[in-house]
Amino acid sequence: VFVGSALGRIGLPGFSVYGASKAGLHGFAEALRRELADTPVRVQILGPRSTRTGFNDRAVEAYNRATGTAMDAPEAVAAALLALIESEAAERFVGFPERLAVRLNGVLGAGLDGSFTKHRRHLTPIQGVTP
Repeated sequence: VFVGSALGRIGLPGFSVYGASKAGLHGFAEALRRELADTPVRVQILGPRSTRTGFNDRAVEAYNRATGTAMDAPEAVAAALLALIESEAAERFVGFPERLAVRLNGVLGAGLDGSFTKHRRHLTPIQGVTP
């Protein structure tokens, strides 16, 4: 079981490196699942949205508040992980609207670029981009 991130499938401004690493993890899990399809090994990946942990500094929390990005408690993510394992599904994304954004991004791609204007405007110089 891999723990990725919805950001690995959405491409959120300000989180390009993090999102790229999680996209790579998702691609690895997907390929591994296909390689091991004829074996008893099951490969799953969970894609939570922002999680309220000590890893988030004040800038991330301020960004999430300014953009209306929800943060889940670690216990909620753990419950989603258990539900994924029990379901035997290949993958699961946590939270709305993130689950929807993952699906829409897969279909519309660049057509969603404009929907991230609010996120882009709330970037700080620390995140490497000035609004």
